[in-house]
Amino acid sequence: MSNPPLPAGMKVWIQTISSSPLGAISLAASQNGLVRIELAPISELVDEIGEQRISVQKPAPAILNSAVQQLEAYLEGKRKDFDLRIEWNLIRAFDQTILRACQQIPFGKVVSYGQLGTMAGKPHSARAVGGVMARNPIPLVIPCHRVVNAGGGLHGYSARGGLNTKSWLLQLEGHTIVDQKLG
Repeated sequence: MSNPPLPAGMKVWIQTISSSPLGAISLAASQNGLVRIELAPISELVDEIGEQRISVQKPAPAILNSAVQQLEAYLEGKRKDFDLRIEWNLIRAFDQTILRACQQIPFGKVVSYGQLGTMAGKPHSARAVGGVMARNPIPLVIPCHRVVNAGGGLHGYSARGGLNTKSWLLQLEGHTIVDQKLG
């Protein structure tokens, strides 16, 4: 994923879920909210953020501990939504508009890229919406996996595992997937 760099001097805390059905998931948060989630080992997130920005001070913000607990419960099928702060000011304005609309897609529902653009007040922006989904800095919490092409096909997922991960997440939420398409 290609996200803007964090502001100079910004400190974040990182925590990882080492064993999930999707493998390692690394989370980064500031005092103000979630900054990044990577479906990858912590080393990849550190490489993206920069080691000098990582705080080793304890305790980590409560948001980080809460995010780990909520993600684990979601991946176990015990949670359907998230109640977590996001540091929105780090996200470009257009992306923020689309991601906020994406965050409103309920558990178990899907929308097309075009429908999401319309929901965000940006009709006729399906291609741009696809780009925003590919740059989503906080997957799972901002459920970009719930966005499919107009025909119900799974189209792209930039997190580790690609379409297999997207398929697994949609199945967790009750969908049947056949040949990379909603069944």
